[in-house]
Amino acid sequence: MSIGILDQITKVIAKNSLSDGTVIRMFDSDFLWFLYVENPGTALGFRFLPVWGLAIISLIAVIGMSWYLFRTKELPVLAGYLLSVIIGGAIGNMIDRMFRKTVIDFVSVNMPDRLMDRFPVFNVADSAVSVGVTIILFFSLFYPRLIHPPETATPAMEPEEEAKTPAKEGNDFLE
Repeated sequence: MSIGILDQITKVIAKNSLSDGTVIRMFDSDFLWFLYVENPGTALGFRFLPVWGLAIISLIAVIGMSWYLFRTKELPVLAGYLLSVIIGGAIGNMIDRMFRKTVIDFVSVNMPDRLMDRFPVFNVADSAVSVGVTIILFFSLFYPRLIHPPETATPAMEPEEEAKTPAKEGNDFLE
């Protein structure tokens, strides 16, 4: 939740400081800029659903991840932390979509390649979701025991369920 709060605080600062068109160039270079952009779409500015549709999808994702986080009893600490970071980021952008009808972005990074001049403008919530998902994918591929819950034995059947279970072939009791 602290990621969502940090995201909202930085967006208020960006709106109050940069919405007049100001661009702050950090380190007197082209690498890192702060500027105010309103993004009614998704990541990279894609618009495939209306803002309310994106807010509903965000809400469903937050509920689903939160349910998984609190329902899984033996979730490794790293996985719990990373899911919390992703949930916080999702909440930050969901708040924007629900109450501002657009997402405030304000961080611009120069990409030293030939594909694009600058990376699309983003915010703290975008960073949290992207970094959280990337780390989960990395550990899932290369160190799965640090991310996935341990395999547990199937729970024992209740006595009532045992009585309903058909007898197996070769059971001495029924012969």
